[in-house]
Amino acid sequence: MASALPSDHMAAQGAQDHDGRNAYTPHVQVKEQQDVVVVEEEVRVGKPHRCNDRLEDFVQALFEGDLRRTVPGPAKLFWQCYNSKPGEEPTDPFFYLELDDKGKLVPKSQR
Repeated sequence: MASALPSDHMAAQGAQDHDGRNAYTPHVQVKEQQDVVVVEEEVRVGKPHRCNDRLEDFVQALFEGDLRRTVPGPAKLFWQCYNSKPGEEPTDPFFYLELDDKGKLVPKSQR
């Protein structure tokens, strides 16, 4: 049975990234500075799902009291967002999250 993950053999065969580097191995730079070797590793961070904030609002609703009253609204908006096309996400306000001074969504109780 074949593995679904890329093997080292596949990576060695030349699966190239958009910049020509091998897509399956970490990119490491080594710099030497006065008897000290500094290793810098490039970290690749995935882009969050477009409905991630709606999911966080839903999860926050799970901790806000009576589930029968707090969960249906955020669950409905998350489901609408998940089933929508990119760019057509619901624009309704969040139930349990708000923007802080830095522009990050935080639970309303923490503000």
